[in-house]
Amino acid sequence: MIRAYKFLLRPTVRQAQALREMLRDHCSLYNGALQARRDASRTCPSCGHAAKENRFTQAKFQCTGCGMTANADHVGALNVLNRAGLALCDVA
Repeated sequence: MIRAYKFLLRPTVRQAQALREMLRDHCSLYNGALQARRDASRTCPSCGHAAKENRFTQAKFQCTGCGMTANADHVGALNVLNRAGLALCDVA
């Protein structure tokens, strides 16, 4: 993309404020809370060890603390569920 038009990719102050209000209303309606996704795919759901080195590749997660291996997207989803206080149901 041309460098001069990069500013068009960012929301305006009014758009950002409207998005925050909409998310706050949505959370209050559904009794939810906004979850921080920082280090969600770098934190081990088994032992809680968080490190940049846990992301073996873009798609693979390997914990340097306990040795657990899994798909990085799956690990990120598990961490978000755990932070929200929800449990993952096993589907047959």
